[in-house]
Amino acid sequence: MEVQNISTRGSLARSFHLLFFPLAILVYLTGYLFEDLTVMYLGMATLFTVNIVYACEQLHQRFVFLFFHTGLFLFLISRPTIAFFRGENLQALTYSFEAACFALNLLVITMVFLRIGSALAENLQGIREKKRSNQPALLVSAKRLKDNPKLPSLRIAAGLLFVISWAALFWYGYLKMQTVQGLSYMQFYLTDFSGTGSLVERTLATFEPIALCAFLAALPSKRMSLIVLIMHLLTTLSTLAIGGRSEFVLAALFIVVYYGFRDITDGKGSWIGRFEKLALLICIPVGLVAMGMFNYIREHNQATTTSLVDTLVDAIDKQGVSYYVMGRAYAVTGDITHLGFKGYSFGGLTDYILHGPFGTYILHNPSLPAFNSVPLAVEGTSYAHTMSYFAHWGYLQGHGYGSSYLLELNQDFGLGGVAVFSVILGFVLNYMPYLFKRNWLWGTIVLMMCTVLFHVPRGETLEWVAYLWTPQFWLAIALIVGGAAILRAKRFQGSIINKENAVSFLGGHENLGEINEHSKLLRSVWYRQTKNRSDSDHSGHLRWAGSCPRTSQ
Repeated sequence: MEVQNISTRGSLARSFHLLFFPLAILVYLTGYLFEDLTVMYLGMATLFTVNIVYACEQLHQRFVFLFFHTGLFLFLISRPTIAFFRGENLQALTYSFEAACFALNLLVITMVFLRIGSALAENLQGIREKKRSNQPALLVSAKRLKDNPKLPSLRIAAGLLFVISWAALFWYGYLKMQTVQGLSYMQFYLTDFSGTGSLVERTLATFEPIALCAFLAALPSKRMSLIVLIMHLLTTLSTLAIGGRSEFVLAALFIVVYYGFRDITDGKGSWIGRFEKLALLICIPVGLVAMGMFNYIREHNQATTTSLVDTLVDAIDKQGVSYYVMGRAYAVTGDITHLGFKGYSFGGLTDYILHGPFGTYILHNPSLPAFNSVPLAVEGTSYAHTMSYFAHWGYLQGHGYGSSYLLELNQDFGLGGVAVFSVILGFVLNYMPYLFKRNWLWGTIVLMMCTVLFHVPRGETLEWVAYLWTPQFWLAIALIVGGAAILRAKRFQGSIINKENAVSFLGGHENLGEINEHSKLLRSVWYRQTKNRSDSDHSGHLRWAGSCPRTSQ
């Protein structure tokens, strides 16, 4: 009966999003043709609801898609939604009808093409699953991440690097607090931290999120995972004390995302049970209210609401300021265009190459300041700084509007650029759970993406993959892989790796000796299977036998 009810709910959800997806687009186009913002909003809101139902239909496969839409709602859709239910004028949110149409157009285009990209990813995965179903069961099992005999040593090496880098980051945060002691929240954005701490401390601090994700990608136990996730959350308290809340929020949300990934790999309900669901239901509204009150505290203002519901709505409304920012960006589009093509969509990469260590030491280019300034706004490729320079009167006093991947793509490539990127992003969002289970390195990359993925609707276009072109990331990976190789050496196996206490201390469930034996068994089965095929296909024997993984003795 329970299985039948689940099947029925799934069929209803599928029927709903298949029927209302084209209907929502039709409603929006009708409002656009008749220049009715209310009808346009209803079409956009319906489309958002359809995407949410689509994500919930197969939540284990599409939960990253849902996670991204949560950020899309909080930062870009919440404010017009609150205004709609309050009966307010939607045009007043962006100060002009044209700006309101501009904002709604961007939202509808990205949601339509995010859905298309997600569907393309599922079609590709369906093809892969059909090919995989024709392979022997043991062959499929051997490809799973959990069967990797190198996983325990990678876990220990990543754990050691995490502990060292965590201490460096925590200390660096303390030094930053000391630097801005007595300064206001806005003065924080006018402070240059390049001289804070030694070079070694700053370098080690940058390893912390990489080592965290590398450790978590090695599938530690639930208890150890929670410990390191809370440790990571603690490193954001220094920024929170100064007035910045985004790092704390992203670290908290990352806990939820990681639990979602592990619920997939370890089995449904193993990581997200009743306790976790109850904790989530309590923490979300409490967190929103707390962050909303924090906004008044850091600005030294008094809250205008007293009831809990009004405080919660006000907190959500404050987070939705990016919708207003889209209207301000529309107003200064001409001024930004006069600066010429800057490539804001990939500005982080451009600035890193031209004005980072390579640009300053090799190309002898001047380095850009890291705080609000005219050179950063005019000469740099950060859309957040350029747009705020033209649109916000207090930019040079530390104020700013932030950015959005929608605004950057539109400024560079128009609506077509928004559509193409949304297809790619939707594809990646749906493909992430598969990549996480593929191998340790892909798992690390996926988790690194998820550390800032929620922030992309109000952040930079390539913010979620910016770490890939930094030498710190690949250096950290090399240190972990090299350390794991040393730990697997014969001289260390007896003294370090095979001791159950050492493995369990860093969250492992398994003994490396047992894993090596299991790997040898799989290898022998592979060999026997390919041996049987040798009479019919000698080249096939060479190919399969050559691909068998080598295990440490």
